[in-house]
Amino acid sequence: MKIEKYMKYIIFLLICFVLIAGSKNARAVDESKMLIPTSDQNPLRDVAWDEKGNIYVIAMRWDVDRPQIKSYSPDGKLRTDFNLVIYGFCCEPFPLKIVYGYDGFLYVLLPSKEGLLHGGDIQLIRINTNGIHDQSFGVDGVLPFPSSFKLRDFDVSSDGKIWILNDKLELFTFDESGQCVLVRKLKDVFPEEIKGGRLQHYFGRNLFAMNDERLLLIGLMDISSMKYGDRQYYSALELDYEGRLQDHKEWEVPWFPEGSKPTSFHSPLQGKSLIRDNGQFGSVLGFPQASQDEPNKRALVIADWSIDDGFHFYNIIPLSLPKEIYLDYDLNDAFFLRNSDKTIAFFPMGRTEKLVVQVYDKDGKTTDTWFWDVFM
Repeated sequence: MKIEKYMKYIIFLLICFVLIAGSKNARAVDESKMLIPTSDQNPLRDVAWDEKGNIYVIAMRWDVDRPQIKSYSPDGKLRTDFNLVIYGFCCEPFPLKIVYGYDGFLYVLLPSKEGLLHGGDIQLIRINTNGIHDQSFGVDGVLPFPSSFKLRDFDVSSDGKIWILNDKLELFTFDESGQCVLVRKLKDVFPEEIKGGRLQHYFGRNLFAMNDERLLLIGLMDISSMKYGDRQYYSALELDYEGRLQDHKEWEVPWFPEGSKPTSFHSPLQGKSLIRDNGQFGSVLGFPQASQDEPNKRALVIADWSIDDGFHFYNIIPLSLPKEIYLDYDLNDAFFLRNSDKTIAFFPMGRTEKLVVQVYDKDGKTTDTWFWDVFM
């Protein structure tokens, strides 16, 4: 009788045990599904290419939670002569960036490696185009940043100087001893009046090191005025090496470039490109405007501007999307590269753990599509 009395409790405990054990097994199985990237957790972090057309991709490996760099030839094949680069551990939200310098080296921003106690959370290393770490760079092959430094972007100028923009809109560089030093706080470089109003906020996105000791800062600014109210502008600021403002241009977002078809851009996307032919041309990727207030997020356009001609837009090119881009895909995850001959767009696909790469000619016509395993 006592056994029968407590039998229902025994059965209940057995069911709980099975459910708990099953939930652990289910969690172990479902962890792979949790690795599917979202727009807030993009596994693709940056892309670059060298003067030979080789492409370098820095991305997160989801199987080991580490950043890695892979390289592909101009025809889209994985390079066997490139040393697969995998670094230490990685925790979010460390930035990962890669820049090809004028000196033929790749400069890579990574979280500090295990065992490297240089006092910083992030560090800069230099590798050659075969993926070999240059140990002569910085201190034991590393340039460390101050602890908790929040980097927004960096670039390397033709004289080998490294220029850094942080999240506080401050310009830094490294001195000869390898110390990260402040050049200027850029919040005080703006004119008192811009577009008939006053600057409320500036969101710095990309920093480019140009020729002739010039820097180009690209971002978004919020302007408030009595006449026009609050408006947002896409901004290009030209600075000298002291961080002093030399020229500036603002376009209302969405803007209608002069002489273009009735199309505008909803917003420039992340990623960056610079046509380095004498440092005179740049490009931006954005959404075309489907209506007055709604962007067409099923298409992309690329716009080129001439920097030495008052930042005048001279080229507007629509880009078709790969057929693999599903309806709810967030195009903000895309990156791109561009020169005077072609554009390459990169679309991380979380559902297949592949990177879809679409190549366009100078007129925006698709010439090739590749599928790369960069996240494993």
